[in-house]
Amino acid sequence: MPRLFMAVRVPPNDNLRRVLGRFQDVRGVKPVEPENLHFTLRFLGDVSDTVRAALVKVLANATVSRRPFPVHVHGTSAFPKPVRPSVVWAGVDEGADGLKALAKEVDHLALELGLGDRDKPFVPHLTLARVKDKGGRGQEQAARVVREEAEVDHGTFTVDRWVLVHSMLTPAGPEYEDIAEVPLR
Repeated sequence: MPRLFMAVRVPPNDNLRRVLGRFQDVRGVKPVEPENLHFTLRFLGDVSDTVRAALVKVLANATVSRRPFPVHVHGTSAFPKPVRPSVVWAGVDEGADGLKALAKEVDHLALELGLGDRDKPFVPHLTLARVKDKGGRGQEQAARVVREEAEVDHGTFTVDRWVLVHSMLTPAGPEYEDIAEVPLR
């Protein structure tokens, strides 16, 4: 069964690459590959091939009544807490309302297709790294990076589409394939 999510892709820039690079050699911390950066609008999980085909068909004809909009990515923090990171992320200064509106449209589409309600509220954030070494040196180093990069400007990009992504888990990390896209007009 394909593992799917709906997302806005984020083009990596020098600042994002630099921050991701700070995690590259930290034991127990897995940075996101620059080409995999995205805002998850809705995680769908493992779905049947029938649901996948229905999604692709619906999205091929979907239109969104939103114009492209800018998103300014700023700051670095972590879940559950910056001093004990499990997931390191970058925040959104400008464009959060636009991302929330897209997530709401995606939720509506998911309900129409019988995929149920969202598990938790949508919080716009850009995952940068995942910490596997809880309570260890890797987590300490990740917390230091979060502290030092708390106010970094990660840049601005224009959201002009969202995509349906097939996530294939491999020993080297996830591989993503865009299987449908919905342009903003």
